Amino acid sequence: MSILADRIGEVLNPDRFTFLRPLQLQQCEETIRWEIFQGRLLDETQTRQQRAFCSWYILDKMTPLFSVKFDVDSREVHLVRYVESYVHEGYDEGGGVYRTRERRKLVAERIASFSIEQADLLEELELALHRAITGTRLPLSPIEAPHPAFSFGQLWYRSNLAAVSRQLEFDLRSLSLHQVVSRWAAHPQLAKLLRQMMLEVSLTPYTDFVDRLMQFLDSLDSQLVLDFECWLLRLVSRHLTAYDLVRFHHRGANYPDILLLDAVLQDLMERLQQDRSAFTGELARSRRGALRQAYVIRRSYEGHAVPDIPTSPGEHARVFPSQYPRVPEEQIIQTNKRRKILFQGTPLRECLSDEVRQVLRQSLEDLVNSPEGRELGRALYLDRPLGGGMGAVVIDQTPLFASLAFSRSIAQQRLQLLSLDLGITPVKLPWEEVGIGLEQIGGPVRPGTVSLSDAALSSRDFCFTRTLKSSLRSLVEWFDFGEQADYLLRAKLLARSPSSPGLLVYDETYRAIGSLEPLLGEGYVTRRGVDLPRAGLLMTRLDDQERGSQRIASIKAG
Repeated sequence: MSILADRIGEVLNPDRFTFLRPLQLQQCEETIRWEIFQGRLLDETQTRQQRAFCSWYILDKMTPLFSVKFDVDSREVHLVRYVESYVHEGYDEGGGVYRTRERRKLVAERIASFSIEQADLLEELELALHRAITGTRLPLSPIEAPHPAFSFGQLWYRSNLAAVSRQLEFDLRSLSLHQVVSRWAAHPQLAKLLRQMMLEVSLTPYTDFVDRLMQFLDSLDSQLVLDFECWLLRLVSRHLTAYDLVRFHHRGANYPDILLLDAVLQDLMERLQQDRSAFTGELARSRRGALRQAYVIRRSYEGHAVPDIPTSPGEHARVFPSQYPRVPEEQIIQTNKRRKILFQGTPLRECLSDEVRQVLRQSLEDLVNSPEGRELGRALYLDRPLGGGMGAVVIDQTPLFASLAFSRSIAQQRLQLLSLDLGITPVKLPWEEVGIGLEQIGGPVRPGTVSLSDAALSSRDFCFTRTLKSSLRSLVEWFDFGEQADYLLRAKLLARSPSSPGLLVYDETYRAIGSLEPLLGEGYVTRRGVDLPRAGLLMTRLDDQERGSQRIASIKAG
């Protein structure tokens, strides 16, 4: 026990935290109300169960920020985060009347739990603590969201296990522009770090992060910035094509992505006016395409009603600094109560310079006999297909896959919009996309999780074309496929079948050549914040070469 206490003390060393004030580490024995239901820690008012713990607390004065709790009986270690929140509590008004009222309360959130026998326990604990501060890539639940103090540049945890891109993000949130430039401008991997940062960042609560990012970009090499901004505009455009502000993002209540797109687009147009040559020639086709995509996305949201600031029901329950106003709840849940109109008074069509118009016209010419034509209707959808063994309300942290899809109808609408704005006749394009239609795509493995079938909410003619290579590589990194790893990496698409469990593996001709079925009988195990089927995946070959052959891909050690 003394060895465990020393190691946990190392993980929670206050000197590893950056905060507004010095933090303290306190160890104690305690018996508290404690119950985990469907993976969530119940509030102390909702259970009578009690557990005895040896606990370590990171304290801001006397207020806990984090706690590690060792349950001697169950031999488990739990990481808990404390966030000041608005909660509703019941009270007896008298006369047989029972009402509720809102108050501020420190809410305990279970981030992760581990067996004491787990070989890499302390490494997993350190990674979990880092996630408790920075959040995760897709914050769909409270414990996946960043700690508010991190979002406002007030809290950081130094760890050799953390991604360097997260350090860049925190520095942008917390340091002066001069300090950020001195530390990062000459970094040899800056272009890669900027992209990785934007793949991981959570833009809500919507702080001055985007403004700080744009100021930092102004200090960098123009070619690096052009490539980064064009990449980012394509990424955000594909995201908003998949998850629009009408059906998703709490029906547009949480809209930081369109604000980011607008900020980057405005900067890109200024750079175009300063150096049009950067957007001419065959090699600049991708840059012109990024400009075109951002233009039609931004135009489509002009006049859209949104809350005063981007928010969500989860954020509405958080206590933020006083300078961050709280949006009336009615603006989140009732679209007719929203007072702010996106881009009111700044219609993009009327703000275009002659240089930008010329490049946009050229971008339309790029659509003929080019994959750029399909980019007009390209969307990036996310999927968690391995969580079928979890309960209905358990937070799903199984591997996240991303796949591209194309909608002919959306592409045609955007082509007409852009052609009308530029005063030219729409070109006719042969958009016959080959892929897997929605009728061949299975639904979510459990309610409330992202799925490729979400595309049906936006357009029924979406056709899935490929799964991103990064998703395929992550699958091979988690599971040991042996000699079949290369076969899987060459796959064109992974998608759930509507008639059978697991995933179908499609080749370049969209022929099903294999299947992957999660083995759920032994539950899940957490590795680096990702829940994996403990028994692995059953891989079955369906192609002619090895039809019917099977192997179990187990979780890789370490």
